[in-house]
Amino acid sequence: MTPPRHINLPAAGFGLYAILGGALVLTGWLADVPILTAWGSNGISMMPNAAVCAMCAGAALVALAFGARRLVVGLGIFVALIGAATLFEFATGIDLGIDQLIVAREWGQRGTVEPGRMGPPGSASWTLLGLALALACGGVKARRAAGMGVLLALAVSLLSLVGYAFGADQLYLVPKLTAIALQTATVIFGLSLGLLSALPGLQPMKLLAARTTAGMLARRVLPMVFLLPIGVGALVVWGREAGLFETVFGTALRTLIEIFLLAALLWWALLKVAGNEQALCAAREEAEQAARTKDTFLAQLSHELRTPLTPVLMTAAVLRDDARLPADVRKDLVMIERNIALEARLIDDLLDLTRITSGKLALRTESCDAHSLISHTIEIVRDEAREKQITLTLDLAAQRSQLEADPARLQQVFWNLLRNAVKFTPRGGHIRVESHDGVCERDHRGDGHRVCIAVSDDGIGFSAADGGRLFEPFHQADTTHGAGLGLGLAIARAVVDLHHGHIRAESGGPGRGATFTVELPGEVNRKAQMTAPAAASDGEPELPLRLLLVEDHEATLQVLSRLLKRAGHSVTSAGTVAEAQAAARGQNFDFVISDLGLPDGTGHQLMAHLREAHGLRGIALSGYGMEEDLRRSEEVGFVAHLVKPVDVNELRRILRQVVARGVHATRCSVDGFPRDASR
Repeated sequence: MTPPRHINLPAAGFGLYAILGGALVLTGWLADVPILTAWGSNGISMMPNAAVCAMCAGAALVALAFGARRLVVGLGIFVALIGAATLFEFATGIDLGIDQLIVAREWGQRGTVEPGRMGPPGSASWTLLGLALALACGGVKARRAAGMGVLLALAVSLLSLVGYAFGADQLYLVPKLTAIALQTATVIFGLSLGLLSALPGLQPMKLLAARTTAGMLARRVLPMVFLLPIGVGALVVWGREAGLFETVFGTALRTLIEIFLLAALLWWALLKVAGNEQALCAAREEAEQAARTKDTFLAQLSHELRTPLTPVLMTAAVLRDDARLPADVRKDLVMIERNIALEARLIDDLLDLTRITSGKLALRTESCDAHSLISHTIEIVRDEAREKQITLTLDLAAQRSQLEADPARLQQVFWNLLRNAVKFTPRGGHIRVESHDGVCERDHRGDGHRVCIAVSDDGIGFSAADGGRLFEPFHQADTTHGAGLGLGLAIARAVVDLHHGHIRAESGGPGRGATFTVELPGEVNRKAQMTAPAAASDGEPELPLRLLLVEDHEATLQVLSRLLKRAGHSVTSAGTVAEAQAAARGQNFDFVISDLGLPDGTGHQLMAHLREAHGLRGIALSGYGMEEDLRRSEEVGFVAHLVKPVDVNELRRILRQVVARGVHATRCSVDGFPRDASR
């Protein structure tokens, strides 16, 4: 016996009613008390076999309510056999000797074809109910079939009950067609309702139990749709038979009463729907406000976490390249720089996951080269791989590597995969990065050409069970190889999906390495190229610029000012919007580098003013990195938006691009900063 999570009270209640009703009728037959077998005044008795079926079906329904499935199946089959055998007698005219097997009486035979034989409606209903009880313990398809059988039995009993309510003998008294006792019809009706309640996952109970507007309407309206016409019709028939009014008046009265009651019912249901809609609107508004509050909180948290990291990261990056420092100190500075960058990238992952779940992860597509992005990403992880003595092999064989994509986001994907490979490959291992041309079925985006990039390693691998969950947020197949949030692959899949691409993972099992393959649609309507457009080289000398540096974080202001001056630029510092505007009125500047969160305003307001009043452009430095922040920065005149902690090499690269393209260029395209990942 399988104990249920809770007892199905409707099923148990209707089952007990069937047991008691059947037992009472059977007692009447055995004790020779006719009144116990015929509840109405028409003399139609419930047959002994019908009473046995009622008790067995009721016991099966109670057992189902308590989870005793084997007993349910046995009793259901027994009930179905009795009903089917009686139907066989009707169909063939063969007497199987079962009609008076329990008891034989002279009385109680009104409406029967043979003494003691159930009528066709009862026989069919017991067959359907018995089969439904047995099937209710099976799988989904079996339970669906059970539901259909129950609905048919319910329709048969309802037809008979309507006949009794209106005194229509043709619906319950024709021996070879409709004969059925009142108590039999009520028991079958109750058993049908009880069995339906025991099938909550199927229609119609699924809809009736649903906590939705449709479910509420079904619960309120459906019962009344059945009960109101029957009740009103029965009252009108009773009034006409009592001589209170004639047939025409009774029909008109019934119509008016039904119109009034159904209109009242509909209005009652509509009021409830209106209340539900108001509650839903309030809940939606509350949820949207909570989402806005969450976004604001995350943006502020990101800003507060990133800002203190900027001067530390920039100082470590500059000191790392200072040849005057001992080698061991410079090595320690590399470790400091790497871990600060890792901290920032973990923040990026959390923000990206928020963008993904809210559907706000947007792409800024342009023509870019997959091979250039891969090569740049490899340079980022090369030092970490060298420390573990890992060999990096590059085989970029794709002839058409040009993409129409967001280069910053794709570099984020490649960085996730490569850093994972380095992280989970043992010391002295090997990582291979390959590309090749692929073909898929032609779609609306292009000619079917795809660029395939595979990152393979001989690291820890993963099991088949973990393989199905690798791309789920927060899932980590292995937690022994360093910290991580388990977000990298989930973000990578979301980015690849936005590019209409595909990412998959393969492994021979634990300890047998892994291969991650990314397939991306090739660029549409553009001649494929092997390399990206030429950009300013990192080795190109920087021309001195007159820079206005606006930053309210004192440590960041001092470090950044010192680094820019060391690079040969003339730097004027300001800590507020007012100071920056005053400096712009008194001096000529080539470019602006500004924080966004300032004490007396925002960097966006400042940039808009400086652009309009002095024709200046600038670079935004901020701990705010949401899509809305980037969009607003571009609108007000910033040519780039760097998210703190700022990579000093990235800042210098953008300044070189500014010089190469002209100080007052209208726009400067900038690669994004790679994010962290963890498998």
